[in-house]
Amino acid sequence: LLAGVAVSTWQAMRATAAEKKALAEGEKEKTASRQARQYLNKLTDETVERLMARQSRITEQDRAFLRQVLALHQEFAGAQYRVGLIRRKLGESREAEEAYRAAIDLQQQLANDFPDRPDYRQNLAKSHTSLGNLLGDMSRHQEAEGAYRAAIDIQRKLADDFPDRPDHRRDLAAVHSNLGVSLTTTNQLRQAEE
Repeated sequence: LLAGVAVSTWQAMRATAAEKKALAEGEKEKTASRQARQYLNKLTDETVERLMARQSRITEQDRAFLRQVLALHQEFAGAQYRVGLIRRKLGESREAEEAYRAAIDLQQQLANDFPDRPDYRQNLAKSHTSLGNLLGDMSRHQEAEGAYRAAIDIQRKLADDFPDRPDHRRDLAAVHSNLGVSLTTTNQLRQAEE
């Protein structure tokens, strides 16, 4: 009996230490990610200001550099979305929500900076939709409804701006369907039917 208690205590102590280490690693990862984003934003702002102050026209070399910086922004936004998908699959809902919200912030910044690029708005809508799906799974239906409505607003504008792109209308229909399911879950049947 004493041996069993000793082994159980030892295993509990190891599990607690492993959990603390994992939490610390997660915090380090979040801090590093936030710092990398801040540094990238600062570097981008400073570089663009310097280029604008230096000359009225930018060179091909400047354009190439800015394209590389843009790719980093895009990659970072896409990475956050993928982190959310993976966290959700792992059943880590809180972490998935944080990643989706970070992806939304980054995608919103890209959509604002480049309004003529529909893919940024498309990715923003997709991030809102995925957040809505997650929140629905967590029985936070009112918040899910808000996420779906944000996605609908974006998809509707995309469908209006690019009527020759059927994928925008398809995605708009899919988000309407998600909203309908969410409204049905909360017994808002008339709105769900609409």
